[in-house]
Amino acid sequence: MTEHAAVGAMADARHVLPTTLPPACVVTPEGVLLQFRPVGLSTRVIGRLVDLAMQAIAAGVILGIIGLSSAVFPQGIIIALWVVTAFLLFFGFPIAFETLGDGRTPGHRAVGTKVIGLDGGPVRFRQAAIRAILVMVDLFLTSGFAGAVSILSTPSGQRLGDIAAGTMVVRLSDASIYDLPRFELSPGARTQVAKWDLRQLSDSDVDLARDLLARGSELRPGAQLDLGTRLSDHLVKRLGSRRPSGMTIEQHLQTVVAARSEAGSHRVATW
Repeated sequence: MTEHAAVGAMADARHVLPTTLPPACVVTPEGVLLQFRPVGLSTRVIGRLVDLAMQAIAAGVILGIIGLSSAVFPQGIIIALWVVTAFLLFFGFPIAFETLGDGRTPGHRAVGTKVIGLDGGPVRFRQAAIRAILVMVDLFLTSGFAGAVSILSTPSGQRLGDIAAGTMVVRLSDASIYDLPRFELSPGARTQVAKWDLRQLSDSDVDLARDLLARGSELRPGAQLDLGTRLSDHLVKRLGSRRPSGMTIEQHLQTVVAARSEAGSHRVATW
């Protein structure tokens, strides 16, 4: 199967299979579809103002204490304390709250929002750090213009920091949860799966296989088998291993989805 044919199969499948997913949605490794309503610009501005107010209050208190200590400590130490305080408040504050506080700074809690990864998982330290660094571009260096344009122009309401970090801000109260088909690896399939390079599978590959398994019965007679065969051939090329003899097209797609889901659910988050 040529690469052009594989792309054609995927395009055909997306054309005939109904697509109802909203812009802000994620499919967890366990096969659960989470749908969210993107948070609007005004809500994010209010949350940001709450955080800035808390940071300003904390800065005033800490710098006041440092100022009172200026008669005791050398000027070099006082300057160093100011620098450390500024760093902790503007970078440490959001990183700590988002990483340790379930993706919620005080501002997020005030407006009922939360930061999550695009995979639906919690925010990692690396993601929180990227968001904190790029707030300089989103907010301070451009007076909020860059962040506002990015939020208004992206389907999931992401600022530049969200795009770079792979995160989005959502309202948990608006979440809808749907169970997509879930499959488990049979003992006999594990030997075959061990030969597959699952890293070569894209999210689109797996989502398409899951979608075809879920909605294939809605297709005209013969179309499900045709699309399934073309998709299976495409996955064989991706995985670098032939479909075992005796394994049906449907079983092959189910095994691919199950293997990817199991690998995703056991993935260990790095820093």
